[in-house]
Amino acid sequence: MKSSQKLILPFLCLAAFGQQARPEFEVASIRPVPPLASGQVNVGVQIDEAQVRFTYLSLKDLIGMAYKVKIYQISGPDWLASDRFNINATMPPEAKREQMQEMVQALLADRFQMKMHRTSKEFPVYALVPAKSGLKLKELAPDQNADAEEAAKKAVNIAVSGGRSGTTVSYGNGSYFAFGNNKFEAKKMTMANVAERWRALLIDRLWMGLT
Repeated sequence: MKSSQKLILPFLCLAAFGQQARPEFEVASIRPVPPLASGQVNVGVQIDEAQVRFTYLSLKDLIGMAYKVKIYQISGPDWLASDRFNINATMPPEAKREQMQEMVQALLADRFQMKMHRTSKEFPVYALVPAKSGLKLKELAPDQNADAEEAAKKAVNIAVSGGRSGTTVSYGNGSYFAFGNNKFEAKKMTMANVAERWRALLIDRLWMGLT
């Protein structure tokens, strides 16, 4: 099965012209970090009040976050995925959480002198569908104490860790996805998110030669 999807093509330029004013981080520190030991994973995104911390993210990760696209939809030189950075940033007092994407876009343009354009390309896709016997998963009951507005204000703490034996993605508040030792486990996640994480982790394992 093939699907035509948007493809992000980032490229470097000497200067950025004609960009409209957009929300920016008040201050940002960017530090390149060396590769981890072979087969190791240690990635994180933490947002607490006005403080933002990206741990061991590649430019592909940042582009995907900034423009809401999947990693496989981003095309560019190999170092977009291989070079890793630790970034500590502070949002201005008047900034809102939903402006985070635009601030990361501004960071990519200002500090990495990066521009992008969109095009279309066909990709092979796979469908995760219920078996003929039907779903056997048990849906969690709604959290009676959950409040959407308050949840949006809570700190974000996403951590990806693991190695050759498996990888765990923790979203905080008891939500996680674990993959390894020929099995996977997920808790407090939608099936759409489970399918996406499963696809991403399978591709990562193939790239790392761990299958």
